[in-house]
Amino acid sequence: MTRREAQAVCGDPRTSGRSYMLTWTDRPGVEGADWEWVPDNGSLDPVLSDLGITPRREWSAAPQAPAEAA
Repeated sequence: MTRREAQAVCGDPRTSGRSYMLTWTDRPGVEGADWEWVPDNGSLDPVLSDLGITPRREWSAAPQAPAEAA
């Protein structure tokens, strides 16, 4: 999910509190070496549906701003 979507999920009262943790990064590393997918048990389906979020297993890197001239 995008950073904005992650913020929406974290800000929802149904997912805030000690029982939830969601991490987001624009530098995901290498699947299998740095992280792995875990099975989805569907517990967040109502939240994701209400927020209009569809998780996906692939993402594109955020566009990089052009470097400023020195």
